[in-house]
Amino acid sequence: KLNMKKIYAILFAALLCFASSNSFSQVTVTATAGTVGPTNYTSLNLALAQVGVLHNGDVTVAIGASEPVAVAGTIGSVGFTSCKIYPSAAGITLTYAGAASLITLNGSDNVLIDGRINGTGAQSLSINCTNIGGGVRGITMSNGAQGNTVRYLNVTVPTVVTPITGGRCINIAQSTAGTGGNDNNTVDHCNLSGGDRTLQVFGSAGLYLNSNTTFTYNKVRNASSLALFIGSDVL
Repeated sequence: KLNMKKIYAILFAALLCFASSNSFSQVTVTATAGTVGPTNYTSLNLALAQVGVLHNGDVTVAIGASEPVAVAGTIGSVGFTSCKIYPSAAGITLTYAGAASLITLNGSDNVLIDGRINGTGAQSLSINCTNIGGGVRGITMSNGAQGNTVRYLNVTVPTVVTPITGGRCINIAQSTAGTGGNDNNTVDHCNLSGGDRTLQVFGSAGLYLNSNTTFTYNKVRNASSLALFIGSDVL
């Protein structure tokens, strides 16, 4: 009986260890400076919050599993040189029910979001926003976010008529004073569906121009108002 108890205890400990290890395999971050890693996080927002904080230099964020995103993720503007975000497995979907942007590049430069496995394989990353209110976004670039690229990504938001504030799949947005325009950003080979304005670049009238935006080879459909909106002092 004693031996059996020991065996059960060992098996139980091993199971706990496996479960704990597996729970931290959602997102893996590596970097060339600071905390080099690989460092595992249980959610995307926790990982993105450490880009430029713990993880510096050239940062890689590998998404290893689908996730119901409870808290939106933001990358700030300092502390890193570049950041690559991509799936490391097939068929990954990030589902977001919040009334904001799932991923925000807040003044961030040189961020690449690539929906292909390891950034080169098959397209495998989808963002699915489900909130029907105003303000929902798949990805937002604002406050001087420059030199960023989003490619080979599927983004879906509800097709709901909410004038002006309705959903956007990708929003290159206005910037506040002192932060600069969102220049030299690219959206390429993305599959975008839904929203009031599906794909938008919107300059800050009289302040910044959001210069040199490039949209190439995207499928943009099912907008309730405008599939493609370019306005307000965009150059």
